[in-house]
Amino acid sequence: MSKKRTYIDASLLIAAWRGQGDIAEKATAILEDPERALVVSDALWLEVMPKPLHHQQHEECGFYEAVFAAAERSPWQMDAYCKFSYDREPVVPYIEKITY
Repeated sequence: MSKKRTYIDASLLIAAWRGQGDIAEKATAILEDPERALVVSDALWLEVMPKPLHHQQHEECGFYEAVFAAAERSPWQMDAYCKFSYDREPVVPYIEKITY
């Protein structure tokens, strides 16, 4: 049976590490679920790692790194994001498309 691919976001990791009570338990249960194949991205790393690295919070960094090591990495594809963003009409009329 194949595992359910679960794309992890920053709020889940932070809830698992810093949350209390029911929230922390639910977040941890998702991370530890053997029926899930966790997927992380470079963007997620940039969301959760800079602050604990800067403040030398080694245990928190270790927790996040353990999740990253156990998960599948989905590379950040800026070219796909930019193509999607710049091929559309601007969301707000006065925002012009950026050209490089």
